[in-house]
Amino acid sequence: MSGRRLEALDALRGIAALMVLVCHVAILDPAALGPAAGFAAGGRVGVLVFFVLSGYLLYRPFVAGDWNVRSYLVRRLLRIYPAYLVALVGVTLLSGSQAFLDHPAEFLLFAQNYDPRLFNGFLGVSWTLQLEMGFYLLLPGIALLARGRELRVVAGLGLVSFGASVVVLYDLSGGLANRAQVVSLLPFFLWAFVPGMLLAILDVRGRLGIFRNPLWVIPGAQLVLLGVAFAIWASVDLVTTAGAMLLVAWCVARRPALGPWAAWAGGLSYAIYLWHEDVIRAVLRLGPTGAPAAVLALALTLVVAAVSYLVVERPAIALGRRLTRRRAAVVATAEVPQPAVAPAGPGGL
Repeated sequence: MSGRRLEALDALRGIAALMVLVCHVAILDPAALGPAAGFAAGGRVGVLVFFVLSGYLLYRPFVAGDWNVRSYLVRRLLRIYPAYLVALVGVTLLSGSQAFLDHPAEFLLFAQNYDPRLFNGFLGVSWTLQLEMGFYLLLPGIALLARGRELRVVAGLGLVSFGASVVVLYDLSGGLANRAQVVSLLPFFLWAFVPGMLLAILDVRGRLGIFRNPLWVIPGAQLVLLGVAFAIWASVDLVTTAGAMLLVAWCVARRPALGPWAAWAGGLSYAIYLWHEDVIRAVLRLGPTGAPAAVLALALTLVVAAVSYLVVERPAIALGRRLTRRRAAVVATAEVPQPAVAPAGPGGL
């Protein structure tokens, strides 16, 4: 994947993170956004943009045959887990909540969605990380199952998952909170990754050329805005997901050059997502409300996100690359016949 393509997808990731941030500003302090608060609260659908991006970015190497399970898992773990651990500790200190201290195993193993006491509570945004981690773990198996028949298998998984989500969401007895928790498990959300996976298949096959036309941005953005306006429950929100699919398809096909700001937007997006809700709550506890509180919360979130990215995430990403690159070099060396005395290579290998 080229750097130009990553710029556009990073920008989209940053926009999705800001959508969720604005959503929580609207929910926690409606006065900050005035008449627009009701619309802005629908920004929670930004999580679906994340899922479509994950489906494309993570599945593409599998479709292209450019993957190794060990390297893939090491990189995924080091991309997600260090910043998540820091957020668990930091949000505990910031909020004063004992949830993580009382239930460490559930949070450390991304099992909070399975416990009614923890679902969407402490570090509330982490309910989506359980879905992401589950998808990461399932993906190698899906890739093996789908080999040679990717479109049929992936589309079939999507249809089954979406159908199950619809049935559970609308037919399960009990209150909405109960249904919300049940459909927030991976079997009912796997479909949301499928549009990105389908784009990965089409991209590898060279079938995305039609999306180079910038006019595709218009219906893509309109569908996402409709998703924000209607705020359909995420587990059945085909509208936002379709819009995200069109936007990702255009970014991949067009590969617009956006400059370094896009890379920063993508780099900071994960920490923005992890920290923003509790930063907003902390600012509101200090007293200010309305627009000043929103601006302060945004500024503090960006500072925390920058520290997280520079001090925790970027070194962890670099470590993952070094570990997997070293492993690849060792494997390649083992597979190539060697002379009696092999010269030392870079790094002493």
